[in-house]
Amino acid sequence: MRFHRVYASPTMIDVEITDLCNEKCRFCFNFDRDFSMGSKSMTFKQVDELIEKFKKSKIFHVVLSGGETMTKFDLLLYFMEKLKKNGFSTSMNSNLSVKALRKDRLEKLKSVGVDHILVSLPSYKQDVTDYLVNAKGAYDRIISGIKEATSTGIRVSANMVVQNKNQNDVYLTAKLAADLGCQKIFGTRVVGPDYDMGIDYDNIDENDSKIENVLTKKAALNVLDQLIKAKEDFGINVGTVVSYPLCLLGDLQKYAEFVGRGCPTQRGHRISLLPSGEAMACCHLPSETYGNVFKKDLNEIYQEQIKWHDGSYHNPECAPCDYRNICESGCRVDAKAYTGKINGRDPLMVGPIVDGEIKGQKLRDFKPLSLHYDKSILADFDNKNFKVSSIARFRRENGFYLCSIKYGNVIELENNIAEFLIKHQKDELTFNLDMFGKDNKGLMVYYFVKDLIVSTDKEFNTLRSRSKIGEGLGFDPMSLPSNDAITLD
Repeated sequence: MRFHRVYASPTMIDVEITDLCNEKCRFCFNFDRDFSMGSKSMTFKQVDELIEKFKKSKIFHVVLSGGETMTKFDLLLYFMEKLKKNGFSTSMNSNLSVKALRKDRLEKLKSVGVDHILVSLPSYKQDVTDYLVNAKGAYDRIISGIKEATSTGIRVSANMVVQNKNQNDVYLTAKLAADLGCQKIFGTRVVGPDYDMGIDYDNIDENDSKIENVLTKKAALNVLDQLIKAKEDFGINVGTVVSYPLCLLGDLQKYAEFVGRGCPTQRGHRISLLPSGEAMACCHLPSETYGNVFKKDLNEIYQEQIKWHDGSYHNPECAPCDYRNICESGCRVDAKAYTGKINGRDPLMVGPIVDGEIKGQKLRDFKPLSLHYDKSILADFDNKNFKVSSIARFRRENGFYLCSIKYGNVIELENNIAEFLIKHQKDELTFNLDMFGKDNKGLMVYYFVKDLIVSTDKEFNTLRSRSKIGEGLGFDPMSLPSNDAITLD
């Protein structure tokens, strides 16, 4: 298992361009929305300033969110165009329920390079959706918005924030998302507001829909089981935006789609900005900021969040866990709501995984994650030639490199591996396993499956299998507890 590394700057930024929103979701983490709604939005001048700061910090990926991004469309379009022109990969969050000029606006976004939108879709039930987002008719507006976005050619992922009221709706909501043309659905556990502390999660009746903004251990596993079945039945990719503790999952092979997420803030990847420019470590914790990006250096702000990145906020019970550098002790904001302490126990935590055994009252038997690959890939792998993806981006850190394979998918690379790949990408050179190093075959196969490298044989590329790996922010096999986690059989 590779030790936990601290980065010089974030790899991705989540920017809330406005706090104006046409909905008022019951699970929203912006606790002060009643007081500030619509009063804070960024300016075009501030966008220009942020672009320069992002370039200086060598950011890979930028997510534009809100509020509702489409309520400030001219600003959104300008920001996206500037980001693309300056080499950043991007995504945006939207409820897509603002109908005014929506089709025309989606086409304009597509024209400036927007290729992905994360859309909130609370339930396949109209009444539940309208209730959870606090807006009459929202369901119909969201559905028509998804249809227009997919017809424009923009990839759409549905994000279902799951809590007690909609926990049994996941399977059919995934079916709806698939029918609408969404490429993926996230079954995201609700995060308890950090100001709502002392919730007795262990004694909640998961069948009582009147209890909101919580999810029990049993209900959380039910959510993931529904997602897995939905993938099998409807062919839609699945994942989560907020991690589930790995000790809760137990069977990491069954729940492989949800293993690589972790906490992006604690992994050192993310920083979030409010419309005012105030910087947060986690977007779910707007009550805790680290200074204003328009007044302070971005890297300086990032380093002031060091306790998020160096493991200081891990729950002490997780110290002996073999998977602590992947799981990151689960969600720190939910832990704060549960215990009152940011390094407290995630309410979905069971106990540390030590030498293949869960030290706690497990809900699933433990099974380690092994990355198996199709024999059809391995049979001819040694004889194939490869090249480095043209969209892969590299960043040198202190003693290692970071690589953004695409979008926000970032992994760590040792110096010799990174420098080999950088040279071959720059000079447009092909290579094979002998040149890469036969001892590194497991890594090379992994990079092939994850699109960091591609075969010169187009038919061989079609054999790639992602079924056991997932596609979230990036899964680094070197963070697994043992080197035999990559199984070449």
